[in-house]
Amino acid sequence: MILGIIVYNWVREIIHPTIGLDLNSVKKYRFFVLLLLIWSFWYSIYVYGQGFVFTVKDLLLSYYGLMPCPATIVVLSLLTLKYPAGNRKLFNLLTIYAIIIGTSTVATGWLPDIPFITLGIYSLVLILFNKKRES
Repeated sequence: MILGIIVYNWVREIIHPTIGLDLNSVKKYRFFVLLLLIWSFWYSIYVYGQGFVFTVKDLLLSYYGLMPCPATIVVLSLLTLKYPAGNRKLFNLLTIYAIIIGTSTVATGWLPDIPFITLGIYSLVLILFNKKRES
């Protein structure tokens, strides 16, 4: 259900763009999320039970684009840089997704999702502080 709502909002974003990625106005402390973005590129070389296994063919032939967790880390990291500007509804949905899916996968032993949960929690803190500031 949540993935369907996310897809719907992505289609709306494509038709009526609201995400501006002008990084000149980004608060400097928010750039720490780029560390999580870099982690997401390492994510696809983690093999359960073996750890990080990197081969050169992974650069072109990995399953990265099909994996929702690292792809969401990239998008949510970029949206976090500009928050509260941009598509707030999509930001909120991806935050919920990161917390729910990240927590459930880590609970099953999939440790590469710890940065996913971290980003979800940080995004939730931004949402809560922004709501407090607006009221």
